[in-house]
Amino acid sequence: MTRPALPSAPDDLLAIPAEQMPDTMRGLIRNKALTPLMARIHRDLRSEDPALRQQGSLALRHMGFPE
Repeated sequence: MTRPALPSAPDDLLAIPAEQMPDTMRGLIRNKALTPLMARIHRDLRSEDPALRQQGSLALRHMGFPE
């Protein structure tokens, strides 16, 4: 059985069910993929586009980080 691809963008992350987030976070850390994803989320949070800022904020909350 193959594992789903790790998220690389906030919208990928938001598509993952909450109950799968702990395993997803472990996979991101194990594969050194968390830092690039966090950089993308933080870039979106600083965007002039309100939709990107909203998506970045939702992604952080979905990962379990407080606002």
